Amino acid sequence: MLAPDAIAEAARPGAERFDAIVLDLYEGPRPLVARDHPHYGDAALARSRDALRPGGVLAVWLEGPTPRFERALARAGFRVRCERPGAGGRRHAVVLASPRSSRR
Repeated sequence: MLAPDAIAEAARPGAERFDAIVLDLYEGPRPLVARDHPHYGDAALARSRDALRPGGVLAVWLEGPTPRFERALARAGFRVRCERPGAGGRRHAVVLASPRSSRR
């Protein structure tokens, strides 16, 4: 698991960036996650965006589609799409978010 500190370090100017950040935490970002959550809050999403190389991807596992979280990603400067692999029964979701442009 990549700790929030590692993401913050990669977001610093001049630091080596990630090609991908994958968050697969037990509960994922639920609709009522606090805006200051260490993985899903506004500042955390901005750090994740800044820690990615151009063309990089933030992938987040979800229990199901979470439009509120997708809107938060868009506000943080990501292009967002939600994938629901599989068919039938309960299907989880993966949100794939790529920075729209560099904010440095």
